Amino acid sequence: MQMNWYVINGEDHLGPFSEDVLRQLYEAHDIEDSTLIWQEGMEAPIEFQVLFDQANDQANESNEIEDNEESLESEEVADEELPPDLPPDLPPIPTSEFLDRDEIEESLDSDLEQIIKDRDNVLQVDFGSSEEENKGVIIIEDEEEYEEHGDGFFSLAFRRTLIKVALFTVVLIIGSFGFIYYKNYSGSFDRPAKMAITDYQKLQSIVQNTNRENKFAFSIAQDKSKIWLVTNNPYVGRVVLKMKSLTGKVLSSKDIELSSIGMLRGKLAEFSQFEFQKGQNVVDGYYEIEVLTPTTLEIPWIAKFFPEKKRRFRFIDQILISNMKASEFDRELNNFNTSRARNDIVFWEELNQKYSTLKAITTQIRDSIKNIFQLNRNDWNENITSFEKTYLTKYGSYFTNFVVDNEQAYEKYKEQDFTNKTEVISHYVRLSRLAREVGTISVNAMDTLKKFKDVNDNQKMKALERLVTTPFDRIINDCEEKINFIQTK
Repeated sequence: MQMNWYVINGEDHLGPFSEDVLRQLYEAHDIEDSTLIWQEGMEAPIEFQVLFDQANDQANESNEIEDNEESLESEEVADEELPPDLPPDLPPIPTSEFLDRDEIEESLDSDLEQIIKDRDNVLQVDFGSSEEENKGVIIIEDEEEYEEHGDGFFSLAFRRTLIKVALFTVVLIIGSFGFIYYKNYSGSFDRPAKMAITDYQKLQSIVQNTNRENKFAFSIAQDKSKIWLVTNNPYVGRVVLKMKSLTGKVLSSKDIELSSIGMLRGKLAEFSQFEFQKGQNVVDGYYEIEVLTPTTLEIPWIAKFFPEKKRRFRFIDQILISNMKASEFDRELNNFNTSRARNDIVFWEELNQKYSTLKAITTQIRDSIKNIFQLNRNDWNENITSFEKTYLTKYGSYFTNFVVDNEQAYEKYKEQDFTNKTEVISHYVRLSRLAREVGTISVNAMDTLKKFKDVNDNQKMKALERLVTTPFDRIINDCEEKINFIQTK
């Protein structure tokens, strides 16, 4: 019995199970008719009731086939019991009205000789009796052979080949045009690795919308690291995303405001680098969304053959950014707001967000240093200068604000009375220490690596591993450990 069925439970795939196990789960009321199931090779999950109906249909078809086979066997037996068919009637006996055999043979021989003469007949055009008179005269010995092999480029065979090549070229061009149109203008986009299957299926209706007006929809990764914009606009160019949380409508005790820039291509724009004006990470909730094009979008050549869309746009709306359905999020938001009344829950939730943010920022710094030093090892000092500018503009002010915010929270919470007070405020002290440590590691790494300009590449990369990768990994693992601990609270 093949174990190849999975039960879809939100974003989790439970299984694999065999069909018999699925039926047992159904009889035990562990799954319902509407429960989604899936197996490899299927484009989309189906409801359990559909599988149950298919199995019944197959069983009915099998019974019908067995009944038909029994009916055929009974008919064959009946046919074997019948006597054999009678032979056909004999032809009439020839009379004197028919030709005798010799006359028929003479007529056939005469017709055959005439056919042979016609086949061997030579058509000759003669314009004179001498070679001088016949110079330049075309002698056609076989008209069909001349048409087939003829003279040079105008032969029938060449014309036929030319027509075939032309038809093939036309079909190839039309097919390529249709394929490019489907992929870039009318068809679906490729699903990003972190996009949920349910979100991908929901967004297809936006992509395939042929309305001249621009349509937009959004999706967010399960780990909140990426946001995708999907539209029916096939043009290419930069897109700016601005998000501002609606008060009391997000799963966070703080307001969130951010901006990001992505590239719209193939009706999909991805945003992964966020600049936070308020808050520290993206959470599920309702946001005021603004999407705009800073410059005029470019028109791919395939789109020039179809009705033109707006090459600049500005879209503003209030939208739920979440992996949950609206009804599920409303329930989660209600539970969250209820829990916020209890200080200890709020404190742990805020600590979890801070550790998650510190982990994400530390990971970005580590990867940025690695990427810069691996781009061009010949320009060592140039790479270091480039990272210094990136660090100061992107991360320097963030860590300063992060430390200040933690110290203010520590001063505020140490005066309050709540459960696990000592343990909670100690985490704020630890967060500030880790943030300062990240800054110290980054500065020391840049100062030390400048001294490695004249050493070989192998020594430089070992220094990079010792000064950057190893200490940053230790901080990242520390944050991950604290996140797992807090989630058990």
